Amino acid sequence: MHLWYDEPASLKAGFSFALSLSNDVEMKHDPELIHGDCRDILKDLGKSGIQADLIFVDPPFAIGQDYEGFVDLMSPEEYIEFTEEYLQSLIQVCHDHTSVWFNVPDSIAAEIVTWMRANDFHLINWCIWHYRFAQNHRARFLSSKTHALWFCQWKPKWYPDRVVVESCRSAEYDDWRDDATGFRVPFDVWGFERFWGRVQGNNKERRQGHPNQLPEKYLERVILCCTDEDDLVIDPFLVLERLVL
Repeated sequence: MHLWYDEPASLKAGFSFALSLSNDVEMKHDPELIHGDCRDILKDLGKSGIQADLIFVDPPFAIGQDYEGFVDLMSPEEYIEFTEEYLQSLIQVCHDHTSVWFNVPDSIAAEIVTWMRANDFHLINWCIWHYRFAQNHRARFLSSKTHALWFCQWKPKWYPDRVVVESCRSAEYDDWRDDATGFRVPFDVWGFERFWGRVQGNNKERRQGHPNQLPEKYLERVILCCTDEDDLVIDPFLVLERLVL
């Protein structure tokens, strides 16, 4: 069963993977959509005893994105307060083995790591999603990444064989020292493979009207590496407005 949540005061997340993970992965369950403020909904779910196996958090970045009725521009102080509020809510639906993944920008990554560790979550991996596209400016180096942070309170589910990639050593030099099969677990910097780039507005893969679409390969890796069939997956931030299916 998969639950997907829409928080109207900060409409953001990739809906594409709710439809299908790839051509080779079939969704057995239709997603359940609950409209409301995720800070309240997650608390209510926790009180009712619902616990997620995976939570994927792709929150607003506080960069002035227009979500048709809500512009997510917040001051640094407001953004930290907002972040701590939804973090306090989402841990209400966690059990010892819940994997919590974040896709977040530089501006809030360190604060999330500090908060989660202070609330007894272990940082399993600090990965980077790198993409070869950025808004041009001359004030500093251009940003071309987000942080893929993986937390768990105790020991997460982990299925490396589902997400292995071809070893560069074996592929390019016929050297099999990485792994006898010629495949290895991916590095913690993602985005160099095909279909991993940022889905820009003029890409043919872009869904009409979608302001923040993530590549399906990104979510496929996250879901496959740490969930079982019929696990409960929660996405607290979901775009529905303007989405044309």
